[in-house]
Amino acid sequence: MAQPTIAAIATATGAAGIGIIRISGSEAESILKKVFQPLAAKEELLSHQMYLGWLIEENDRRLDQILAVIMRAPHSYTGEDVVELHCHGGNQVLQNALLLTLQQGAILAQPGEFTQRAFLNGKLDLAQAEAVIDLIEAKSKPAEQIAAAQLAGLFSQKIAAVQNHLLDLTAMIEADIDYPEEEVEMLSMPEMASKLQDALAILDSLLKGAQAGRIYKEGIQTALVGKPNVGKSSLLNALLAEERALVSDIPGTTRDTIEEELLLDGIPLKLLDTAGLREEQKADPIEALGMKRAKEKIAQAQLVLWLVETASFTAEDAAIGAMLQEQNRDNVYLLLNKTDLQTADSLLPQLQKEYAAWPIIGISAKTGAGLEQVTAQIKKDFMSGALQTDEQILVANFRQQNALQKARDHMEDALCSLTANQPLDMVNIDLYAAKQALYEITGEDVTEELLDAIFSRFCLGK
Repeated sequence: MAQPTIAAIATATGAAGIGIIRISGSEAESILKKVFQPLAAKEELLSHQMYLGWLIEENDRRLDQILAVIMRAPHSYTGEDVVELHCHGGNQVLQNALLLTLQQGAILAQPGEFTQRAFLNGKLDLAQAEAVIDLIEAKSKPAEQIAAAQLAGLFSQKIAAVQNHLLDLTAMIEADIDYPEEEVEMLSMPEMASKLQDALAILDSLLKGAQAGRIYKEGIQTALVGKPNVGKSSLLNALLAEERALVSDIPGTTRDTIEEELLLDGIPLKLLDTAGLREEQKADPIEALGMKRAKEKIAQAQLVLWLVETASFTAEDAAIGAMLQEQNRDNVYLLLNKTDLQTADSLLPQLQKEYAAWPIIGISAKTGAGLEQVTAQIKKDFMSGALQTDEQILVANFRQQNALQKARDHMEDALCSLTANQPLDMVNIDLYAAKQALYEITGEDVTEELLDAIFSRFCLGK
Protein backbone atom coordinates (compact mmCIF):
# COMPACT_ATOMS: atom_id res chain seq x y z
CA MET A 1 0.00 0.00 0.00
CA ALA A 2 1.20 3.51 -0.82
CA GLN A 3 2.21 5.58 2.17
CA PRO A 4 0.23 8.79 2.73
CA THR A 5 1.98 12.03 1.86
CA ILE A 6 3.38 13.70 4.97
CA ALA A 7 4.38 17.27 5.76
CA ALA A 8 6.03 19.08 8.67
CA ILE A 9 8.02 22.15 9.59
CA ALA A 10 11.65 21.06 9.23
CA THR A 11 13.32 23.99 11.00
CA ALA A 12 13.39 25.02 14.65
CA THR A 13 10.67 27.20 16.12
CA GLY A 14 11.29 30.91 16.60
CA ALA A 15 11.95 33.89 14.36
CA ALA A 16 14.62 33.23 11.72
CA GLY A 17 15.65 34.31 8.26
CA ILE A 18 14.41 31.08 6.66
CA GLY A 19 11.99 28.34 7.66
CA ILE A 20 11.39 25.15 5.71
CA ILE A 21 8.29 23.04 5.14
CA ARG A 22 9.11 19.50 4.02
CA ILE A 23 6.65 17.27 2.12
CA SER A 24 7.24 13.63 1.15
CA GLY A 25 5.07 11.17 -0.73
CA SER A 26 3.34 10.46 -4.00
CA GLU A 27 1.15 13.59 -3.76
CA ALA A 28 4.04 15.96 -2.96
CA GLU A 29 4.29 17.38 -6.48
CA SER A 30 0.55 17.92 -6.90
CA ILE A 31 0.45 19.72 -3.53
CA LEU A 32 3.35 21.91 -4.66
CA LYS A 33 1.50 22.94 -7.82
CA LYS A 34 -1.53 23.96 -5.75
CA VAL A 35 0.31 26.12 -3.22
CA PHE A 36 3.22 27.51 -5.27
CA GLN A 37 3.14 30.02 -8.13
CA PRO A 38 6.58 30.43 -9.78
CA LEU A 39 7.56 33.93 -10.94
CA ALA A 40 8.67 32.57 -14.29
CA ALA A 41 5.99 30.41 -15.89
CA LYS A 42 7.40 27.03 -16.94
CA GLU A 43 5.82 23.93 -18.38
CA GLU A 44 7.45 21.71 -15.79
CA LEU A 45 9.51 22.21 -12.63
CA LEU A 46 12.81 20.40 -12.99
CA SER A 47 13.98 18.14 -10.21
CA HIS A 48 16.61 19.44 -7.78
CA GLN A 49 16.34 23.06 -8.92
CA MET A 50 15.21 26.01 -6.79
CA TYR A 51 12.42 28.24 -8.09
CA LEU A 52 11.44 31.67 -6.81
CA GLY A 53 7.72 32.35 -6.51
CA TRP A 54 4.75 32.91 -4.27
CA LEU A 55 3.07 30.79 -1.63
CA ILE A 56 -0.62 31.11 -2.49
CA GLU A 57 -4.02 30.17 -1.13
CA GLU A 58 -6.81 28.76 -3.30
CA ASN A 59 -7.99 32.24 -4.29
CA ASP A 60 -4.42 33.03 -5.47
CA ARG A 61 -3.89 35.37 -2.55
CA ARG A 62 -0.17 35.64 -1.93
CA LEU A 63 1.02 34.71 1.55
CA ASP A 64 4.82 34.81 1.20
CA GLN A 65 7.58 35.00 -1.40
CA ILE A 66 9.42 31.71 -1.21
CA LEU A 67 11.86 29.35 -2.87
CA ALA A 68 10.57 25.90 -3.77
CA VAL A 69 12.32 22.73 -4.87
CA ILE A 70 11.11 19.27 -5.85
CA MET A 71 13.40 16.25 -5.53
CA ARG A 72 11.80 13.42 -7.45
CA ALA A 73 12.04 9.78 -6.42
CA PRO A 74 14.23 7.89 -6.03
CA HIS A 75 16.83 10.66 -5.80
CA SER A 76 15.67 12.19 -2.54
CA TYR A 77 16.24 11.84 1.19
CA THR A 78 13.24 9.56 1.72
CA GLY A 79 13.34 7.83 -1.66
CA GLU A 80 9.91 9.33 -2.42
CA ASP A 81 9.03 12.60 -4.15
CA VAL A 82 10.14 15.31 -1.72
CA VAL A 83 9.18 18.99 -1.84
CA GLU A 84 10.66 21.77 0.26
CA LEU A 85 9.15 25.21 0.66
CA HIS A 86 11.73 27.74 1.86
CA CYS A 87 9.71 30.50 3.49
CA HIS A 88 10.55 33.47 5.66
CA GLY A 89 11.17 32.10 9.12
CA GLY A 90 8.37 33.55 11.21
CA ASN A 91 6.20 31.16 13.22
CA GLN A 92 2.96 32.44 11.72
CA VAL A 93 4.26 32.19 8.15
CA LEU A 94 5.36 28.59 8.67
CA GLN A 95 2.14 27.57 10.39
CA ASN A 96 0.13 29.03 7.49
CA ALA A 97 2.32 27.25 4.94
CA LEU A 98 2.01 23.94 6.78
CA LEU A 99 -1.75 24.36 7.05
CA LEU A 100 -1.95 24.89 3.27
CA THR A 101 -0.19 21.58 2.61
CA LEU A 102 -2.50 19.75 5.03
CA GLN A 103 -5.57 21.28 3.36
CA GLN A 104 -4.32 19.93 0.04
CA GLY A 105 -4.15 16.34 1.29
CA ALA A 106 -0.93 15.89 3.26
CA ILE A 107 -1.00 14.60 6.84
CA LEU A 108 1.20 15.83 9.66
CA ALA A 109 4.41 13.81 9.91
CA GLN A 110 5.29 12.00 13.11
CA PRO A 111 8.68 12.63 14.80
CA GLY A 112 11.41 11.04 12.69
CA GLU A 113 9.00 9.85 9.99
CA PHE A 114 11.03 11.29 7.10
CA THR A 115 14.14 9.42 8.25
CA GLN A 116 12.09 6.31 8.98
CA ARG A 117 10.87 6.34 5.37
CA ALA A 118 14.46 6.80 4.20
CA PHE A 119 15.34 3.63 6.15
CA LEU A 120 12.32 1.66 4.93
CA ASN A 121 13.03 2.69 1.32
CA GLY A 122 16.66 1.61 1.52
CA LYS A 123 18.24 5.08 1.43
CA LEU A 124 19.85 4.57 4.85
CA ASP A 125 20.48 1.54 7.02
CA LEU A 126 19.43 1.70 10.66
CA ALA A 127 22.89 2.65 11.93
CA GLN A 128 22.99 5.58 9.51
CA ALA A 129 19.45 6.60 10.48
CA GLU A 130 20.45 6.72 14.15
CA ALA A 131 23.44 8.84 13.18
CA VAL A 132 21.06 11.53 11.89
CA ILE A 133 19.69 12.31 15.35
CA ASP A 134 23.17 11.98 16.87
CA LEU A 135 24.44 14.58 14.40
CA ILE A 136 21.58 16.94 15.25
CA GLU A 137 22.17 16.52 19.00
CA ALA A 138 26.00 16.63 18.88
CA LYS A 139 27.39 18.92 21.59
CA SER A 140 31.07 18.78 20.68
CA LYS A 141 33.23 18.53 17.58
CA PRO A 142 34.24 14.91 18.31
CA ALA A 143 30.56 13.93 18.74
CA GLU A 144 29.82 15.61 15.41
CA GLN A 145 32.70 13.76 13.73
CA ILE A 146 31.54 10.40 15.11
CA ALA A 147 27.97 10.92 13.90
CA ALA A 148 29.09 12.20 10.49
CA ALA A 149 31.33 9.15 9.97
CA GLN A 150 28.45 6.84 10.86
CA LEU A 151 26.06 8.72 8.58
CA ALA A 152 28.60 8.36 5.77
CA GLY A 153 28.42 4.58 6.25
CA LEU A 154 31.92 3.96 7.64
CA PHE A 155 30.58 2.05 10.64
CA SER A 156 28.18 0.07 8.45
CA GLN A 157 31.06 -0.88 6.15
CA LYS A 158 32.89 -2.42 9.11
CA ILE A 159 29.76 -4.36 10.06
CA ALA A 160 29.34 -5.51 6.45
CA ALA A 161 32.93 -6.79 6.41
CA VAL A 162 32.21 -8.95 9.47
CA GLN A 163 28.91 -10.14 7.98
CA ASN A 164 30.70 -11.18 4.79
CA HIS A 165 33.16 -13.28 6.79
CA LEU A 166 30.28 -14.97 8.60
CA LEU A 167 28.28 -15.53 5.40
CA ASP A 168 31.26 -17.20 3.73
CA LEU A 169 31.73 -19.53 6.69
CA THR A 170 28.06 -20.41 7.10
CA ALA A 171 27.63 -21.02 3.36
CA MET A 172 30.47 -23.55 3.36
CA ILE A 173 29.28 -25.24 6.55
CA GLU A 174 25.66 -25.51 5.40
CA ALA A 175 26.70 -26.88 2.02
CA ASP A 176 28.83 -29.51 3.76
CA ILE A 177 25.97 -30.43 6.12
CA ASP A 178 23.23 -30.49 3.45
CA TYR A 179 25.20 -32.25 0.71
CA PRO A 180 27.67 -34.59 2.44
CA GLU A 181 27.93 -36.78 -0.66
CA GLU A 182 29.13 -33.85 -2.79
CA GLU A 183 32.72 -32.65 -2.84
CA VAL A 184 32.16 -29.18 -1.44
CA GLU A 185 35.25 -27.02 -1.45
CA MET A 186 35.91 -26.39 2.24
CA LEU A 187 38.49 -24.42 4.17
CA SER A 188 40.49 -26.36 6.71
CA MET A 189 39.66 -25.92 10.39
CA PRO A 190 42.69 -23.64 10.94
CA GLU A 191 41.71 -21.57 7.89
CA MET A 192 38.16 -21.21 9.16
CA ALA A 193 39.45 -20.23 12.59
CA SER A 194 41.74 -17.63 11.00
CA LYS A 195 38.84 -16.14 9.04
CA LEU A 196 36.79 -15.95 12.22
CA GLN A 197 39.66 -14.31 14.09
CA ASP A 198 39.87 -11.64 11.38
CA ALA A 199 36.18 -10.87 11.91
CA LEU A 200 36.65 -10.79 15.69
CA ALA A 201 39.49 -8.29 15.29
CA ILE A 202 37.14 -5.88 13.51
CA LEU A 203 34.58 -6.12 16.31
CA ASP A 204 37.27 -5.71 18.95
CA SER A 205 38.48 -2.50 17.30
CA LEU A 206 34.92 -1.13 17.33
CA LEU A 207 34.23 -2.14 20.92
CA LYS A 208 37.55 -0.69 22.10
CA GLY A 209 36.34 2.85 21.49
CA ALA A 210 32.78 2.31 22.70
CA GLN A 211 33.25 4.01 26.07
CA ALA A 212 34.89 7.05 24.50
CA GLY A 213 32.19 7.22 21.84
CA ARG A 214 29.38 7.20 24.38
CA ILE A 215 31.15 9.81 26.51
CA TYR A 216 31.53 12.15 23.53
CA LYS A 217 27.83 11.70 22.85
CA GLU A 218 26.35 11.70 26.36
CA GLY A 219 28.99 13.37 28.54
CA ILE A 220 30.40 12.31 31.91
CA GLN A 221 28.10 12.75 34.92
CA THR A 222 30.46 14.60 37.27
CA ALA A 223 29.62 15.44 40.89
CA LEU A 224 31.47 18.16 42.83
CA VAL A 225 31.57 16.92 46.41
CA GLY A 226 32.88 18.29 49.70
CA LYS A 227 32.03 19.84 53.03
CA PRO A 228 30.44 23.32 53.13
CA ASN A 229 32.59 26.25 52.03
CA VAL A 230 35.37 24.08 50.62
CA GLY A 231 35.21 25.73 47.18
CA LYS A 232 32.84 23.57 45.10
CA SER A 233 30.93 26.53 43.72
CA SER A 234 34.18 28.36 43.01
CA LEU A 235 35.43 25.32 41.10
CA LEU A 236 32.18 25.18 39.12
CA ASN A 237 32.55 28.85 38.22
CA ALA A 238 36.21 28.34 37.29
CA LEU A 239 35.39 25.42 34.99
CA LEU A 240 32.52 27.32 33.36
CA ALA A 241 34.49 30.60 33.22
CA GLU A 242 31.43 32.45 34.52
CA GLU A 243 29.71 33.24 37.81
CA ARG A 244 27.10 30.50 37.62
CA ALA A 245 26.99 29.52 41.30
CA LEU A 246 26.69 31.87 44.28
CA VAL A 247 29.94 31.96 46.26
CA SER A 248 29.80 32.92 49.94
CA ASP A 249 31.80 32.43 53.14
CA ILE A 250 28.56 31.34 54.83
CA PRO A 251 28.40 27.51 55.04
CA GLY A 252 25.39 25.87 53.40
CA THR A 253 24.92 28.48 50.66
CA THR A 254 24.32 25.77 48.05
CA ARG A 255 21.05 24.11 49.10
CA ASP A 256 20.36 22.08 45.96
CA THR A 257 22.33 20.58 43.10
CA ILE A 258 23.23 22.96 40.28
CA GLU A 259 23.58 21.22 36.92
CA GLU A 260 25.62 22.61 34.02
CA GLU A 261 27.21 21.21 30.87
CA LEU A 262 30.78 21.98 29.95
CA LEU A 263 33.25 21.08 27.22
CA LEU A 264 36.56 20.47 28.94
CA ASP A 265 39.15 20.31 26.17
CA GLY A 266 36.55 18.68 23.91
CA ILE A 267 35.25 16.27 26.58
CA PRO A 268 31.63 16.96 27.59
CA LEU A 269 31.06 17.00 31.35
CA LYS A 270 27.67 17.20 33.04
CA LEU A 271 28.64 19.05 36.21
CA LEU A 272 26.60 18.66 39.38
CA ASP A 273 27.48 21.16 42.11
CA THR A 274 26.04 19.45 45.19
CA ALA A 275 25.15 20.84 48.60
CA GLY A 276 27.97 20.78 51.14
CA LEU A 277 28.02 17.64 53.29
CA ARG A 278 28.33 17.91 57.08
CA GLU A 279 26.74 16.46 60.23
CA GLU A 280 22.98 16.61 59.81
CA GLN A 281 22.38 17.95 63.32
CA LYS A 282 24.28 21.09 62.31
CA ALA A 283 22.10 21.68 59.24
CA ASP A 284 18.67 23.29 59.06
CA PRO A 285 15.83 21.24 57.46
CA ILE A 286 16.28 22.77 53.99
CA GLU A 287 20.04 22.19 54.04
CA ALA A 288 19.50 18.62 55.25
CA LEU A 289 17.16 17.98 52.32
CA GLY A 290 19.81 19.36 49.95
CA MET A 291 22.40 17.04 51.50
CA LYS A 292 20.08 14.03 50.99
CA ARG A 293 19.63 14.93 47.34
CA ALA A 294 23.39 15.48 46.98
CA LYS A 295 24.10 11.94 48.20
CA GLU A 296 21.64 10.55 45.64
CA LYS A 297 23.37 12.46 42.83
CA ILE A 298 26.79 11.33 44.02
CA ALA A 299 25.70 7.69 43.86
CA GLN A 300 24.62 8.16 40.23
CA ALA A 301 27.72 10.08 39.08
CA GLN A 302 30.35 8.51 36.83
CA LEU A 303 33.07 10.80 38.19
CA VAL A 304 33.39 12.44 41.61
CA LEU A 305 35.58 15.49 42.18
CA TRP A 306 36.05 15.50 45.96
CA LEU A 307 37.34 18.81 47.28
CA VAL A 308 39.40 19.10 50.47
CA GLU A 309 41.13 22.21 51.78
CA THR A 310 44.91 22.12 51.82
CA ALA A 311 44.98 23.66 55.31
CA SER A 312 43.33 20.77 57.16
CA PHE A 313 41.55 17.44 56.89
CA THR A 314 38.61 17.40 59.28
CA ALA A 315 36.19 14.80 60.62
CA GLU A 316 33.65 16.03 58.05
CA ASP A 317 36.16 15.33 55.25
CA ALA A 318 36.84 11.86 56.67
CA ALA A 319 33.09 11.11 56.76
CA ILE A 320 32.78 12.02 53.08
CA GLY A 321 35.78 9.84 52.25
CA ALA A 322 34.24 6.92 54.14
CA MET A 323 30.96 7.38 52.27
CA LEU A 324 32.75 7.30 48.90
CA GLN A 325 34.77 4.24 49.91
CA GLU A 326 31.59 2.44 50.98
CA GLN A 327 30.24 3.01 47.46
CA ASN A 328 33.31 1.13 46.18
CA ARG A 329 33.87 3.82 43.57
CA ASP A 330 36.73 3.80 41.07
CA ASN A 331 36.57 7.28 39.57
CA VAL A 332 37.08 9.64 42.49
CA TYR A 333 39.61 12.47 42.22
CA LEU A 334 40.70 13.96 45.53
CA LEU A 335 41.33 17.65 44.78
CA LEU A 336 43.31 19.60 47.36
CA ASN A 337 41.87 23.07 46.91
CA LYS A 338 43.29 26.52 47.72
CA THR A 339 46.90 25.74 46.81
CA ASP A 340 47.20 29.46 46.08
CA LEU A 341 47.02 30.04 49.84
CA GLN A 342 48.89 27.08 51.28
CA THR A 343 50.67 23.94 50.11
CA ALA A 344 49.34 20.52 51.01
CA ASP A 345 52.69 18.89 51.71
CA SER A 346 51.82 18.07 55.32
CA LEU A 347 48.55 16.39 54.32
CA LEU A 348 49.81 14.33 51.39
CA PRO A 349 51.35 11.35 53.26
CA GLN A 350 48.16 10.80 55.28
CA LEU A 351 45.87 11.13 52.26
CA GLN A 352 48.06 9.00 49.98
CA LYS A 353 47.97 6.21 52.58
CA GLU A 354 44.22 6.41 53.25
CA TYR A 355 43.09 6.95 49.64
CA ALA A 356 45.77 5.21 47.61
CA ALA A 357 43.28 4.04 44.97
CA TRP A 358 42.37 7.60 43.91
CA PRO A 359 44.36 10.32 42.14
CA ILE A 360 45.25 13.25 44.43
CA ILE A 361 45.67 16.58 42.63
CA GLY A 362 46.45 20.01 44.05
CA ILE A 363 44.32 22.79 42.54
CA SER A 364 43.18 26.35 43.05
CA ALA A 365 39.56 26.99 42.15
CA LYS A 366 40.35 30.68 42.43
CA THR A 367 43.28 30.84 39.98
CA GLY A 368 42.61 27.70 37.89
CA ALA A 369 45.97 26.15 38.82
CA GLY A 370 45.99 22.36 38.52
CA LEU A 371 42.89 22.07 36.38
CA GLU A 372 44.96 20.95 33.39
CA GLN A 373 46.04 17.94 35.49
CA VAL A 374 42.41 17.14 36.18
CA THR A 375 41.68 17.23 32.43
CA ALA A 376 44.65 14.96 31.71
CA GLN A 377 43.46 12.48 34.34
CA ILE A 378 39.95 12.39 32.84
CA LYS A 379 41.40 11.67 29.40
CA LYS A 380 43.54 8.89 30.84
CA ASP A 381 40.69 7.24 32.73
CA PHE A 382 37.78 7.71 30.34
CA MET A 383 39.09 8.31 26.82
CA SER A 384 41.50 5.46 26.17
CA GLY A 385 39.74 4.58 22.91
CA ALA A 386 39.22 8.13 21.69
CA LEU A 387 39.62 9.37 18.11
CA GLN A 388 42.87 7.77 17.05
CA THR A 389 42.26 7.42 13.32
CA ASP A 390 41.12 9.71 10.56
CA GLU A 391 37.98 7.62 10.09
CA GLN A 392 36.67 8.51 13.57
CA ILE A 393 34.68 5.27 13.85
CA LEU A 394 33.54 5.17 17.46
CA VAL A 395 30.41 3.42 18.68
CA ALA A 396 28.39 6.06 20.55
CA ASN A 397 25.15 4.13 20.86
CA PHE A 398 24.41 1.68 23.69
CA ARG A 399 22.04 -0.40 21.54
CA GLN A 400 24.72 -0.86 18.90
CA GLN A 401 27.39 -1.57 21.50
CA ASN A 402 25.21 -4.24 23.10
CA ALA A 403 24.57 -5.89 19.71
CA LEU A 404 28.28 -5.82 18.89
CA GLN A 405 29.08 -7.52 22.19
CA LYS A 406 26.43 -10.19 21.59
CA ALA A 407 27.86 -10.87 18.14
CA ARG A 408 31.36 -11.06 19.55
CA ASP A 409 30.35 -13.51 22.30
CA HIS A 410 28.71 -15.85 19.77
CA MET A 411 31.72 -15.62 17.45
CA GLU A 412 34.05 -16.41 20.36
CA ASP A 413 31.93 -19.48 21.17
CA ALA A 414 32.10 -20.53 17.51
CA LEU A 415 35.88 -20.16 17.53
CA CYS A 416 36.14 -22.31 20.66
CA SER A 417 34.01 -24.99 19.02
CA LEU A 418 36.18 -24.91 15.90
CA THR A 419 39.44 -25.22 17.80
CA ALA A 420 37.95 -28.06 19.88
CA ASN A 421 36.91 -29.91 16.67
CA GLN A 422 33.24 -29.83 17.65
CA PRO A 423 30.62 -30.73 14.99
CA LEU A 424 30.19 -28.00 12.38
CA ASP A 425 26.46 -27.70 13.02
CA MET A 426 27.29 -26.49 16.56
CA VAL A 427 29.66 -23.93 15.09
CA ASN A 428 26.98 -22.82 12.68
CA ILE A 429 24.45 -22.16 15.46
CA ASP A 430 26.75 -19.53 16.99
CA LEU A 431 27.65 -18.05 13.61
CA TYR A 432 23.94 -17.65 12.82
CA ALA A 433 23.31 -15.96 16.19
CA ALA A 434 26.22 -13.60 15.55
CA LYS A 435 24.78 -12.64 12.16
CA GLN A 436 21.39 -11.92 13.74
CA ALA A 437 23.00 -9.63 16.32
CA LEU A 438 24.74 -7.67 13.56
CA TYR A 439 21.48 -7.46 11.58
CA GLU A 440 19.99 -5.67 14.61
CA ILE A 441 22.54 -2.89 14.08
CA THR A 442 21.94 -2.29 10.39
CA GLY A 443 18.21 -3.08 10.50
CA GLU A 444 17.86 -6.26 8.44
CA ASP A 445 16.27 -7.96 11.45
CA VAL A 446 14.49 -5.51 13.74
CA THR A 447 11.08 -5.29 15.36
CA GLU A 448 8.49 -2.62 14.67
CA GLU A 449 8.54 -1.73 18.38
CA LEU A 450 12.27 -1.02 18.24
CA LEU A 451 11.87 1.12 15.13
CA ASP A 452 9.16 3.15 16.85
CA ALA A 453 11.40 3.62 19.89
CA ILE A 454 14.36 4.75 17.77
CA PHE A 455 12.51 7.21 15.55
CA SER A 456 10.44 8.66 18.39
CA ARG A 457 13.68 10.31 19.57
CA PHE A 458 13.73 12.45 16.43
CA CYS A 459 12.35 15.93 16.10
CA LEU A 460 9.42 16.77 13.83
CA GLY A 461 10.40 17.35 10.22
CA LYS A 462 13.42 15.00 10.23
